[in-house]
Amino acid sequence: MGREGELDAFGRALGGDADAPFAFYLYGAGGIGKSALLRRMGDLAVRAGRRVVEVDGRFVGRD
Repeated sequence: MGREGELDAFGRALGGDADAPFAFYLYGAGGIGKSALLRRMGDLAVRAGRRVVEVDGRFVGRD
């Protein structure tokens, strides 16, 4: 998939590593795999016992 670095950092954050990033910001041009990466991260979070909530910004108001 080519996102080993991002997935490693996310896995460390899930594991409670104090040196792991606190927040993740994902951006980029259309078609480069952002949604696939988010789904993969969601799967990892669920396997780690975390609750995952998906929000599609196309359907959320600015309020």
